[in-house]
Amino acid sequence: MNFWEYLSRSLNWYHYQQSPTYSTHKKAWFDISVSELKAYLSLWLLMGIVPRPELKWYWSTDPQHVMPLFSETMTKDRFETITGCLHAADSNGKHAAGDHHRKFRPVIDLLSHQFLAVYSSSKRITVDESLWRFHNQACSRVKVYKLLVAHGPAEGHVCAFKTYMGQDKGELPASMKAIVDLMGAAELFGKGHILFTDNRYSSPALFHYLQSQHTDAVGMVQPNCKYMPKDLQVKVFGGVDYRSTTTGMLALQWFDKKPVTLLSTVHTSEMVTVLSESGRECTKPKVVVDYNSGKKGSDLSNHLAQPHPAFCKSKWYKKVLFYLLDMVVVNAFLVHKALGGHMAQLEFREELARELQLEYYQTILGCRSRSSLTSESCLQGATKHTQIRTPGNKYRRCRVCYSQGIRKETRTLCSLCMVALCQYECFDQYHSKKKY
Repeated sequence: MNFWEYLSRSLNWYHYQQSPTYSTHKKAWFDISVSELKAYLSLWLLMGIVPRPELKWYWSTDPQHVMPLFSETMTKDRFETITGCLHAADSNGKHAAGDHHRKFRPVIDLLSHQFLAVYSSSKRITVDESLWRFHNQACSRVKVYKLLVAHGPAEGHVCAFKTYMGQDKGELPASMKAIVDLMGAAELFGKGHILFTDNRYSSPALFHYLQSQHTDAVGMVQPNCKYMPKDLQVKVFGGVDYRSTTTGMLALQWFDKKPVTLLSTVHTSEMVTVLSESGRECTKPKVVVDYNSGKKGSDLSNHLAQPHPAFCKSKWYKKVLFYLLDMVVVNAFLVHKALGGHMAQLEFREELARELQLEYYQTILGCRSRSSLTSESCLQGATKHTQIRTPGNKYRRCRVCYSQGIRKETRTLCSLCMVALCQYECFDQYHSKKKY
């Protein structure tokens, strides 16, 4: 059973078993199909692209706010009913003792398997963590550890992840255990990978363990960390001091704006000349240069992630599902880039929303193919297309101009197609039978 089938069945099960009021009161229920579930999630994607202060605004008929796509896809009541029944696990089923993730454990397992199956990690990987907060909820926060691709076209892709709630007891320190669990889950030990870590994780104990598993590591470390040499003393700008172990582990301190201390099992004290951000040549330890390059993956992943709409007043575990959904979208975008795609993230999210709606519209409108759907639904007159401002009133590339090899930007967006178009000629041309 795939992700979509599992989620739709769980949602239908939850309604009949846990929420009988939906079927006996004013909100009549009918089973959700996989195609309708995809259409529902496409609306969530669009809400992140075009934010509104309140949920009701997406179904508003006010000309200043109208977005016909929402009301044409489903009613606001149906959207809220699906949100109310959104569920990912059988609450009455068997669960491991003390499993705080039982509300969404099946989805975590499905996604973990999918992430590893879809994209094979590069040799450089990094680790990062995120904190998902929930105000006035039974669970106030969930910490997420992520193992990411650190280099290459899919830089930032999540290879494996682990959610953490409450206390995670074990023989190893929590930060070290997180990395060991992630590397084990991704089956990356002993395959020649280099792991980049920051000072939340780096320690001589962790690096020694990774060496025993035939895995190298590079990371920034706290100078007072246990087992670190106590005599690293650099007080002059540009100065370097270092110590090495017999196993090949390097501890190096370099004075930039302040002392910077790093550990590595793959570097020596070699110095290299590089260009600074201002374009001037400067000399740095190679371990510092490689570390800065290796940590870009986590920065990119955090930059691409988008929070779910703030007005979602659902229970905390439903919000976790939307955080996981966004992780899936970011991963899909990075795979798109790795395969040679050229879409920007915003364009990718728009196209993904259209693809998720396609099957549902084909069922509703009786369209036989994607070409018939796009050619008819984008025509002015068949449906109502209005001009709205782009999110944040920011400039975006015109779809028609781009197809003609012209680089022209606009702040006008079609409310239904969610496509950026020049205000007059291109808007009319896109919504006519004339080919462009």
